[in-house]
Amino acid sequence: MAQLYKANGEIVDYPPADGKKHTLEEMQAAVGGWIEGVPMPDGRQMYVNEDGIALCLPYNNAATALVAEWLMPGDYIKGDALVLTMEEDEESEE
Repeated sequence: MAQLYKANGEIVDYPPADGKKHTLEEMQAAVGGWIEGVPMPDGRQMYVNEDGIALCLPYNNAATALVAEWLMPGDYIKGDALVLTMEEDEESEE
């Protein structure tokens, strides 16, 4: 099940509208803008607002912890982050 890791610390289930795969529009709505993919060590995919730092979105502790080993030193996640399994990710087919 997809989950939305909100910058305020809340984690909520975020099922796709069609029950199968999230569309680009759904993912953009979840993070509030253009998306950027962040691969996760366990094979899932995280999507974040690609302008999160420039827009001064709040730091997301939970999302940063999920991908800390894959980030460059000093990098972090800002804003809400959507975490999808490969089965839920429309982008994985492109």
